[in-house]
Amino acid sequence: MSAYAAIKEQGFVYAISTNSPEDETNDECLAYEDSSDDDINDDDDDDNNNNSEIKVRGIKDWNGISTSTASSYTLVEESTRLETPLHLITVSDFVPDETNLAFCTSSVKVTLRAWESILVRGQFRFKVLSGKVKINNCIKLEASPQRIYNWTALQYQSLPVISNCCVDINGNTSKNGNVSRRGNANGDGEDQNAAVIELLNYNTGLQGIIHAYPSTSNMTFGRNSLAMSIDRADLTGAISFSNYSFQLILESSDSTRGLQLDNSWTFYYQKLRARKKFKLMAIGGKNTGKSTLCANLLSYMLSSTEQSVVYMELDPGQSDYSAPYCLSLCLKKSRSLAFDSTACDVISTQYYGYTSPIEAPSRYLAIVRKLYDEYESNKYAAKGYPLIVNTPGWIKGFGQEILQSISHIVEPTNLALLTKSFSSEFNHSDAFLDGLQYEEVEYLPAVTSTSTANSVAPSKIRNLKSLMYFHQQSPRTFDFKSPLLQKSPLKLSYSVGLEEDAFIAGVTHLTLNIGQKFDFDNMLALLESQVWAVYAIKKDFLPQTSFRYDTKNRCFPNLIQYSQTVDKYECQDICGLLLIHSINPSERFLNVYAPPHVVANITEQIRRGNKLHLVRGDGSAPLLDVMEPFIKKWTTNSLSPTDEIEKLPYISSSSRTKSKYNGVWKVRRNIQRKGHQRS
Repeated sequence: MSAYAAIKEQGFVYAISTNSPEDETNDECLAYEDSSDDDINDDDDDDNNNNSEIKVRGIKDWNGISTSTASSYTLVEESTRLETPLHLITVSDFVPDETNLAFCTSSVKVTLRAWESILVRGQFRFKVLSGKVKINNCIKLEASPQRIYNWTALQYQSLPVISNCCVDINGNTSKNGNVSRRGNANGDGEDQNAAVIELLNYNTGLQGIIHAYPSTSNMTFGRNSLAMSIDRADLTGAISFSNYSFQLILESSDSTRGLQLDNSWTFYYQKLRARKKFKLMAIGGKNTGKSTLCANLLSYMLSSTEQSVVYMELDPGQSDYSAPYCLSLCLKKSRSLAFDSTACDVISTQYYGYTSPIEAPSRYLAIVRKLYDEYESNKYAAKGYPLIVNTPGWIKGFGQEILQSISHIVEPTNLALLTKSFSSEFNHSDAFLDGLQYEEVEYLPAVTSTSTANSVAPSKIRNLKSLMYFHQQSPRTFDFKSPLLQKSPLKLSYSVGLEEDAFIAGVTHLTLNIGQKFDFDNMLALLESQVWAVYAIKKDFLPQTSFRYDTKNRCFPNLIQYSQTVDKYECQDICGLLLIHSINPSERFLNVYAPPHVVANITEQIRRGNKLHLVRGDGSAPLLDVMEPFIKKWTTNSLSPTDEIEKLPYISSSSRTKSKYNGVWKVRRNIQRKGHQRS
C-alpha cells in the first residue's frame, strides 16, 4: 500500500470520527486569542460538559445554519444569542496524492480541487500560481505568481484555512460560476476549478524558540515538528515536513483549530470597503474575537484595495503589533496581508506600562489621545486612510466609561459590537450605546471558546511575546540560538546625586509614591529583573526638585517623580524597552539586555549628548529566560552518574501540564464542607 493510500485509509477515518468520552469535557468551538482581561476560570469548565462536538473532515456537508445576507442584526428577546455555531475544523479537507502534492527543495506545491481546503501551521510564504483561493472564508486571492504573502501561524492561535474559491466555507457554490468536477481524488482527468498554490519556507529564526525554550512548543509550532511523515513510494527515501518551516495539518488533533469566519463578518467587510473612508472601532467582552475581526478586516482591505490602512492597537495586554505594555499606531501598506506580526510599519509607540486600562486610566486615555493626534497630524486622515481601532475586553463598570472616552476621542464612523448574549453582557443595549459616539453600529456574532482544551493563559502569551521582543534582531529576524541570559549584558552608567558624566539621569516607577523617607536599600528589588522603557531627555531638561537622591549610601540611581515628567517629554516615542538584569552599586552601572534596534537608539541618543530616563509600570523579566537555562543545567549536570539530582519545588522542565488548570495549582484556604461548624 502506498503512503497516500495509507493516509486515505487511516488519517481520514480518524478525522471524521467523534470524540472519545474523555474528550467530551473539553469541548471548544474555536480558540481565538484572548484579550488582555481574559483569565482562565477553572470553575467554568464543568458548565460546558453538555456541549457536544463532532469533528468533521470537510465543509461541504455542513447544514448547521442558514446565514442571512443582511449586514446587521435586529435585537430581539434578551435571551437571544448572536453566537453562531460554526462547525469545527481540526484537519485539512484534502487527500494528498501524487497529483496534488509536490515537494520541492524549499517549497511545497498544493493543488486544491473544488471543496478542498488545507490548514497550515508555522511560518511560510505563499503565492497563488493558478485559480483562486479564499483565506478564512473571507479574503479572496487570484493567481499572481509574482506576488508573495508572508504568514506566521502559531499553535496558540487558530490556524489559517486556505480553500478553493469555488465554494465558501459553508459549502455554498461561488457566484463566479458552477462547480465542475471532471477529475476525482485519484487525479483521473482535470478539474477546471482547481487552484494551485505554492508554500515556501519562511525562516525568520522564530522556529528556534522551541529549542531554546522547549516549554513554548505548545504555544508556537507544536510538540511534534512534523505534521505527518509521508513515505513516497515512487521516490527514493522519505519526505516529510521536517525540511520546511511550515506543516500541513493532515491529522486531526484536539489542540488544532482552523480559523473560520461567519458570513456576516464578510458581508460587513464588504460594506466597509464600499464606504472606503471609515474609522472602525471594535468593542466587545473578553474572548469575543475583536482582534480576529480587526486583523482579518485589515487583511481584507489590503488585499482588495490599493489603499493603505492605519491600525490603532489599544489592548496593552495582548497586542499583535505593539511592544509589550505599549499602545501603538501602525501603517500597513497596500496589497499585502496582516498576518505577519513580525513586520509592521510603526508610526508611533507609547509606553503605557500595564496590561489593563484599570491600572492607570488617565494615563491610558492620554496615550489614546496622543496616538489619534498622530493619525490626524500625519495627514493619514486627510489622505482618506481607513482607521481600525482594537480595544480591550473590559466593557463593564468603569470599563464602559473607558470605551465611551475612547469613542469621543476617535469619533468612529462605524462601531462593531461583538457579543454572545445581550442578556449576559449588556443590561440594556441601548443604554450601553448611549454614552458612545458613533455614526453606525453593527451587531456581529461572537466566536468564542467554550473550554480550555486549546486555551493558553494570557500571562503565558505575554511571556511569549516578551521573549519574541527581546530576541528580535530586525523586523523579520529572530535569534533564538541561546537564551538571552547566556549573552553578555550591556553596561549603562547612572548618575548619583548631581553627577553629569553618567548615561542614565534617573528612574521612575509609575505607581510608586516617592516621599522624603524613601529607603534606597529597596532599589535592588525595584530595578532588577524588571522591564523598563527608555526615554531620551536633554541634560538640563528636568528641574532638580523632581529628583530624590540616595544621600545615605551614595550608590543607587536617582528617583524622579512621575507627575513632573509625564506631560513634558513622554509625548515623544520611546527608544524601546530593556531588561535590567542586575545592578553594580559600587561601580554605579546597570547590566541590561535590549534588542539591537533599542541599543542603536540608545547609542544615538548618547552620541547627541542626551540623557536616558528609565520608566516602569508593571512587567518583569520573561520567566522562561530566567529559569529555563537554570532548570536545564540543574536537571542535566551532576557530580557523578550515580548522584541523585535534587528536584526544585514547583518548577518542572517538562511541558506536560494539567490543561484544566494551565499548570497552576491554586491553594484554597479557609474552605469548609457542608456541616462543618466553627468551634
